[in-house]
Amino acid sequence: MHNALSESARVTVPFCKQNYFKFWWDEQYQLLKEQSILTHRDWLTAAGKPREGAVASAMRSAKAEYKLYLKHMRMEEHNHFTNDLRESLAQSDVQSFWKSFNSKLSSKIPAQMLLMVSIVQMG
Repeated sequence: MHNALSESARVTVPFCKQNYFKFWWDEQYQLLKEQSILTHRDWLTAAGKPREGAVASAMRSAKAEYKLYLKHMRMEEHNHFTNDLRESLAQSDVQSFWKSFNSKLSSKIPAQMLLMVSIVQMG
């Protein structure tokens, strides 16, 4: 019975990696991405992929705005997570610290390295 349930779940329940959903993926991000894709397509269909002119300038501008927003949101995510870890350590809330750590970084960074970085930042 266990095998039947496991197989049924594997076939019917969608599976995605731990960090698949990004909380910062919002409407603004989607609009910037679509605009970047549209201007890139316009640039591709323009006569010979121009390096200068309004089409090339619009394409570069949309791409830069999209990438800047992405960078800003990733930094915000990192800062938010780092602050949560630091707060858990400062309050001696070990369970909360490890819960946050395992949810985001357990497979990415060795625990000893993270603890060393946190201790240095607190001190």
